[in-house]
Amino acid sequence: MTMRLQVLAVIGLAVACILAGCSQGSSQVGSTLKTEFKDADPALKAKVEFAVAAFTTNNYVGVIATLREISSSKSITSQQQKAIEGMLEVVSTKMSEGIDKGDTNAIMARDILQQLRRPGR
Repeated sequence: MTMRLQVLAVIGLAVACILAGCSQGSSQVGSTLKTEFKDADPALKAKVEFAVAAFTTNNYVGVIATLREISSSKSITSQQQKAIEGMLEVVSTKMSEGIDKGDTNAIMARDILQQLRRPGR
């Protein structure tokens, strides 16, 4: 599969998951992320595994912080970056839906992430 097709597949998967409410597609996004990092160094692979596990348990802060950390690595490819961005979109959508439903875990995560974005932190 060419690089362009892979990028389109990752983007399409992320969009499909968002449109489907991230129910079944969310595990596929995690699988896509794992696939993109299958040949990465062990430390990055471990972080990807943690991020996917954090997502499945609705640990929004953990998954977002880990994905941002991975994203800042200078050794990742553009394909891996696209997979991270797709996963971040899915997490953000899932967290927003949780907030709308009054999920205290999602609300706390939003508050923590907002505090982390404040200048001087």
